[in-house]
Amino acid sequence: MLNINQGLLDRLTLRSRDHWPKEHGGILTGQITVERMFPLTNTSLNPFRFAPDPTEVVNTLLQIEKEDLLPVASYHSHPSYDDTRKNPSKEDLDPRTNNALGIIGPILVIATPLDVWAFRSNALTMKGIKINGRWGGTP
Repeated sequence: MLNINQGLLDRLTLRSRDHWPKEHGGILTGQITVERMFPLTNTSLNPFRFAPDPTEVVNTLLQIEKEDLLPVASYHSHPSYDDTRKNPSKEDLDPRTNNALGIIGPILVIATPLDVWAFRSNALTMKGIKINGRWGGTP
């Protein structure tokens, strides 16, 4: 299970609405509960792909280390107002195309304009996990 501060869950769905119809993403940090997010700039011209600037990723990770935080998960949005895009795409599952954020850890958070979903990956699959004890992050 992943614990995410409710205010942060609200910010994730709000950012999904604000960036619609493009994807957005970044890094989530915390200790036991995810408490902060570090948004990253999407450099992709394709509105259905999140591709952060590698230099910005490195600088963000250095800032996270400087502040003595732990990177818990990467996140990005799937800009859809229905449940069809809540699941990881084939690019999300492929370590060669998961936007270089696979270095953050095995947890991927996907935000839609309506809800937030979390997944834990291993070498072959990505399985849904609960956020704050329930499937999907918004009450």
